[in-house]
Formats: sequence, C-alpha cells, structure tokens
Amino acid sequence: MKLRPIGKKADLSLSINAIVILILAITVLSLGLTFIRSMFKSAGSKIEGAISLAELDSQPTIEKPITIPETVEIPSTGSTTIKIGIFNLDPSAEFSSAKPILSECILAGSATDDTTATDETETTGSAGPFTLTTTTQTIAKRSSAAYKAILQTSASGGTYVCTVKASGSGIDASLQSSISGQFFINVK
Repeated sequence: MKLRPIGKKADLSLSINAIVILILAITVLSLGLTFIRSMFKSAGSKIEGAISLAELDSQPTIEKPITIPETVEIPSTGSTTIKIGIFNLDPSAEFSSAKPILSECILAGSATDDTTATDETETTGSAGPFTLTTTTQTIAKRSSAAYKAILQTSASGGTYVCTVKASGSGIDASLQSSISGQFFINVK
C-alpha cells in the first residue's frame, strides 16, 4: 500500500488552524492576567485605613470592647500612627460608618479639665490639642474591626490622659459610653 503525499492545501489549512489557536490562547491569557491584576489593585485600595485584627496588640472583646495601646509617645507638634480595635456590643444591629474618636484629653496634674472636647468631636475626632484621623467601617453585630489611625498634636509637651470612644450610625449614647477606653499620651 502506497501512502499519498499530503497536498499543499492540507498544509496551508493546518498552519492557519495553528495560528488561530495560538492567537486565541494569547488573548485568553492576557484577559486572565488583566482580571487578576485589577482584583489585587482594588483589594489593596480597600484596606488602607482598615487593618487586620491580627495586627492589634490585643483584640477587642465583649469584656473590653475598645483596644488601644496603654501609652502613646508623640513628638511635640507632630504625629504618630496607632492601632485601635472596636467590638460591636449590639446583638441586633450593625454599626455603620463606625470609627474611633477622642472624646476628651486632660493634662496630667491640672486641676481642671481644660482640654475637654466640644460637640464638634463627633465629626472631627479632636480633643484639646489632639486630632485622631481614621477611616470609617461597618461592623457587623457581635464582631470587631481594627483601625490604623493618625494621632496629631499641637501640644509642646506633657502627659495627657485621653478617652477614646466609638462613634457612628447605630451607636446610641448608652453603647457609646460602654465602648470607650482611656490611654496616656506622652508629648515629648
């Protein structure tokens, strides 16, 4: 039995099919890589102000619904970053637009509370010579969230006792007093 040689038409058809398959493979690969890159970019932009609970020194719980370092060192007229955790004590509702705010700061050794925050604290996060800046988050019922915040001061020195509390939609006055904590700020 004699094999017939393959004609020029068959060779041309085979090479056209190979080229089409190669072009489709490259197109699918580039679309896949573009999709994966865009997913990583969007995930990175969502976590700038929020951090993982694992990054906190201690995680917030029902017993201790707000966690903050016991002492924060800050240079005079400067700023520093701190990590704060908040636990949603409400068993029936989530906190939306929740964030930590400074409610008051008192200079240690002063007889009066001359650096207490005013009503603007709810929106600015300021108390006396300090400003706390961070993003807002939604905290599901009976769960927690972690924040990275910038603490700025205009003070030139001294030790302050400050109170931080949770603020946002769904946090009523009784819960707000329960979700608070005190810490020291040493301005050097």
